[in-house]
Amino acid sequence: NAFQFIRLQSEGERGGFLVKGTRELSGNLQATAEASFTRAESNFVDSPPTQDGTSNGSIWFNRDGQRFAFKLTLPVGHPDNPFTVPVGLRYRFVDLGPTLTKVTNDSSRVLFGLNGVMGAWDWESAFLYSKTERKEVANGRLYLPALLAAVNNRTYRFGGTNTADVIAGLNPYRTSSGSTDITSLDLKGSRELFQLAGGPAAIAVGAEIRREAFDIVSDPEQVKGNYVGIASTTVDASRNVSSLFAELSAPVVKNVETQFAVRYDHYSDYGNSTTPKVGIKWNANTFLALRGNYAEAFRAPSLTQTSNSRVQSFSTITDPVRCPNGSTPRPGGDTTDCTGRTVASIFLPSTGLEPERSKSFTLGAIFSPLSNLSVTADYWEIRRRDQIDRFSAQQVINNELVPGYTGGSVVRNSNPASFLIDANGNPIPGTGPLETTTRRFLNLGETRVSGYDLNLASRFQVAGGALRANANATLIRKYLYQLEKGGQFVDGAGNFYLFETPKLRATATVGFTKSGQYDIFARYNYVGGWDYGDPTAANGCYLSSTSATLAFLG
Repeated sequence: NAFQFIRLQSEGERGGFLVKGTRELSGNLQATAEASFTRAESNFVDSPPTQDGTSNGSIWFNRDGQRFAFKLTLPVGHPDNPFTVPVGLRYRFVDLGPTLTKVTNDSSRVLFGLNGVMGAWDWESAFLYSKTERKEVANGRLYLPALLAAVNNRTYRFGGTNTADVIAGLNPYRTSSGSTDITSLDLKGSRELFQLAGGPAAIAVGAEIRREAFDIVSDPEQVKGNYVGIASTTVDASRNVSSLFAELSAPVVKNVETQFAVRYDHYSDYGNSTTPKVGIKWNANTFLALRGNYAEAFRAPSLTQTSNSRVQSFSTITDPVRCPNGSTPRPGGDTTDCTGRTVASIFLPSTGLEPERSKSFTLGAIFSPLSNLSVTADYWEIRRRDQIDRFSAQQVINNELVPGYTGGSVVRNSNPASFLIDANGNPIPGTGPLETTTRRFLNLGETRVSGYDLNLASRFQVAGGALRANANATLIRKYLYQLEKGGQFVDGAGNFYLFETPKLRATATVGFTKSGQYDIFARYNYVGGWDYGDPTAANGCYLSSTSATLAFLG
C-alpha cells in the first residue's frame, strides 16, 4: 500500500528578520541601511524506492555522459528465485522505510544607501549584496554498488528480513546544494534642465556595476552515476556587468510630452548592447490623449547557457534509423525503436552566443469624457530575434545523418551485437540503439507577437457610497514563432501546441463600497479557448475556461 507513506501536506518551518534604519547626516544627505535573512525548511515524505525488472528497467547517465542501466533480475540459485531461469522482479523496498527529503532555502540581503541633493541634482547611490542558497538532503534512490552486491552476493532477501547495515547501504542520504550571488553598486541622479514651451525639460542619468554568480553542486556519488535512475546538474559560472543609462523628458510644445532614453550594458561573457527608447504623448483636448512608444531591448544569455555548466534531462524518442516506417523495426532492432526509448540529453554551454534582441512599439489612446470615466485602447507589437533555445532530442536524432547539422549530436551503442543486420546477416556499423544526445544552446529564429489591450475604469457616487466598474481585455492578434533562422513561421495564438496562449483574456469587476461599513464586489474572469494539437494539422481539441467571484467584506 503505497498510500500509507504519503503525506497530504509536507512539514515546514519558515522564519526570518528584516532590519532597516535611516539617518539624517545633514540637511541634504540621508543614509539608509537594510539587512534581511529568511530561512525556509521543508520536509517531504514519499513511498520507499521501487524497481521494475519486468520492464526495460532504469537507464541513466553520469555527468560525463556514461550510460548506466539496471534491471532487477534474480539469477538462478538466488534464494528468492524458485525457478530454473533468471526472473525479473517488480519490488518495493518497504524495509528501507519511506523516502525522506529535507530542503533548506536561505535568502540573505544587505543594502547600504545614500541619497541627497547636490546643487540642482537629486541623487542616490546604493551598495547591494544578495545571496540565495538551497540545500537538499534526501534518500530514496538506491545506491548502485550496494544494490549490485545485494543481488549478486545474495546479501539482501527480497520479502525477508535484512540487517540494518544492508538496508543503510542500499539507501544512503545524498546532499546537493546551489547558490546565486548578486553584488551591485549604482549611482543615479536627476534634475531639471531648462524651460520649453510645454514645461521644464528634465534629465535622469545613472550607472551600475554588478557581479552575478551561479553555482550548483550535486552529490559526488550522484555525479559519478552511482544512484539508480538519477542524473546530476553542475553549474559553476560568474560574470561582471556594467551599465550606463540616461533619460530625457522634453515637453517641446504645449500639450505634447516626449521621452528619450538610452541604455548601454557591457557583459564580460558576451560583449555590449545599446538599447534606445522613444515615447510621445499628445493631449489633444481635455478628454482625449494619444500616445506611442518605440523601444529596443535585449536578454543576455544566462550563465548556464554560456559558462561552465552541464545539465541533464531524459526524453522518450523514436529511432528513424532502426525504425524508418514508424511501426516496424528493421532486422536487429526491437519494438522500443518504434514505440519509444528513453535517452539522456546532455546540455552543454555554448561559446559565441548572442543576446536575444527585440523591437517593440505601441500606439494607443486615452478617452475620458467624464472625470470619473476613462477608456484606454492600445495596439502593441513585439519582434524578438536570435532567441536562445535548443532543438529537442527527437529533432537532433532526426537530423543525425544531415551533414553540417549544428543542433547536436547522437551517441549509439557501440556493441556490434546490438547493430542492425543487413540482407547477408552481417551487422551494420553505427546502427546500435540510441543512448544519448548532446545538445547546445543556439541563437535560433524569431518571434513576432501583436495584439490589443483594452481597459475601462469608472467610479460614481451613488446612494451614500461609491459604485465602481472595471474591465480589462488582451487580444492576441498573432503569435508567430520561427523555430530556426529562415524557417517557416507557425502561429501559436489560440493554440496550446506551442505556448498555451489563448487569443483572448478578460476580466470584469463591479463593486460597491459603503464607507466605513462594507464592500461588496463581483468579478468575472474569462480565458478564451485554444486548440490542443499541431496548428498545421486538422486535429486536436478545444479548451477554454471561465470563473466568477462574489465577495462581501464587512
